[in-house]
Amino acid sequence: SDNRAVLIENKIYAMVNNPLADYTDYLDCRILDGRAKHKLLLTVFPTGEGSEWNFVNLTYSKFVDEIRSLLGHYLFGADTRYLTMFLDFLSTLENLRRGTRMDQEFVKFLAKRDDDIRNLFNDLKSFRIEIREKVLELRTLIDTSQHETVEVQDLWRGDTASMSDTLYHNIRVSEDLLVGVDTRLNPQGWQIQIFARSKGSTLKLKELLKRLEIPFEERERFIHPAQFDYDENLDRISPVLQDIVNKLATSQENEA
Repeated sequence: SDNRAVLIENKIYAMVNNPLADYTDYLDCRILDGRAKHKLLLTVFPTGEGSEWNFVNLTYSKFVDEIRSLLGHYLFGADTRYLTMFLDFLSTLENLRRGTRMDQEFVKFLAKRDDDIRNLFNDLKSFRIEIREKVLELRTLIDTSQHETVEVQDLWRGDTASMSDTLYHNIRVSEDLLVGVDTRLNPQGWQIQIFARSKGSTLKLKELLKRLEIPFEERERFIHPAQFDYDENLDRISPVLQDIVNKLATSQENEA
């Protein structure tokens, strides 16, 4: 304009690798007509790049917010055909950030450490295979064949990124009390969790554990105090779990 010279470097998904020093030199040294000078770096994500040449970062989201806040002054005089296209254009700009959710610095980090990350994923895959094998082996050591009240003995892992694996038992203690016993393995080690699968039965389970002399620590679930390292010999873990399963599975018989 007559009063201002505005230099805009526009970036959507590309890296900022432009000769910003040359742009600055052109603006500062060749435009000598007294106009106020502004240097803007327009990006999807906030960045500090260009600050050494006094570029001010402006994100698309803030830019669009400012435009929308001024729209009301121009709506009545606008051509509806162009207004429709303009609003659609603003929506497209707003969707840029939704379309790329990853911070660009993180994307750069991934590009630099590609081999390390690939090796990490391979190691994680091997780890997940190993913990599944350990849990499978533990299942072979727990005998539920004599207990009709053990309704389920199976494995559970959760989502594909899970760093744990679980051997779980569902034990029908009574008509209104189904007890879950989760023996979970993760990098921190083994943990045995006991909980009521039947709604409103937590207090009843707590009293049952006391009566059966099954020790526990009360948290979100009842946690058996025996803690085992990741590489613990399964011959030390299986008797503890077998004892819990046996006591719960025969609790009705004991009452009779």
